Amino acid sequence: MNAIKGFFEWIMGWVIFGVIVVTIGWGVSFFSDDEDNTTKPAKETTISEDEKLIEVRKSYWDNGNLKEETPYKKSYSLGYKKVKTELVPHGIAKTYYENGVLRVEDPYVDGERDGIVKFYDENGKLESTHEYKNSKKEGKHVYYYSDGTEMDVEYYHDDVQVQAPVL
Repeated sequence: MNAIKGFFEWIMGWVIFGVIVVTIGWGVSFFSDDEDNTTKPAKETTISEDEKLIEVRKSYWDNGNLKEETPYKKSYSLGYKKVKTELVPHGIAKTYYENGVLRVEDPYVDGERDGIVKFYDENGKLESTHEYKNSKKEGKHVYYYSDGTEMDVEYYHDDVQVQAPVL
């Protein structure tokens, strides 16, 4: 009886906001319950060659354009008497304007923002770049004019703004 109760609790955890979960083999896909069945999948799952689950979660604007996509991977950590697994962002997360133009490129490594985050305007021109290490501001943050030249530069070390670069 507990196994049945646990199964239904697991299923109910996946049925959110009118979305039906379909599980096939290793993959899990979300599809809207729209009657016309024209809605794109909100989630795509693939398996890498080393059999670690890699999942790309996608959402779409009402006009059908991609709104955001974030890659995830399985992460393992030690918990009390067991190994805890969870999906964490890993790779370049992307957010788009409603017109389909790229808005933000946000790099992640093992769940931590790590690398150069790039922001773009609605025409696709680079607005700013921000360096991160372990989810903290670290390094150079540059703001650009619409012609691409540097407007302002800020420096950060360990999430705190500093006057000059820290070597």
